[in-house]
Amino acid sequence: IPDNSRFLVGQYVTIHDDVISHVNISNVKEEDGGEYTCTAQNIIGKVSHSAKVNIYGLPYIREMPRITGISGTDLTVKCPVAGYPIDKIHWERGDICTFNGTDGQTLPINRRQRSYNNGTLIIEQLQRLEDAGTYTCMAQNKQKQTARRNVEIQVLV
Repeated sequence: IPDNSRFLVGQYVTIHDDVISHVNISNVKEEDGGEYTCTAQNIIGKVSHSAKVNIYGLPYIREMPRITGISGTDLTVKCPVAGYPIDKIHWERGDICTFNGTDGQTLPINRRQRSYNNGTLIIEQLQRLEDAGTYTCMAQNKQKQTARRNVEIQVLV
């Protein structure tokens, strides 16, 4: 949740001792849309639930911090898209582009990379020389209005 006065996080206990947590967003903007995750944790364990919030508006992609992966492991990157409705999401790297026509479409450069319609990019068996670099997520609505955002992927040996 952004550190912003428009976001109010609260909770209360019902008469049945259930804890209800909630987020109230005032003055809603397109960039407030996207996936939100609530996590509850105690000494016994941890549980999470995610939900997508759609805000009608132009495509918007939130800033993504540098992502670090370990060579030989799989890496999953989610493009934090907001705005609604979004028609297409795809990932680019330099002049190599993966277009989301079908789930699991393979990037042209190798078969270890897959891009999904929901904006998820999976790179299997990371390799430092081949996979490290700048990736760009692009989101587009039916009117061809587009948002794009870069993310740097670093691969450690």
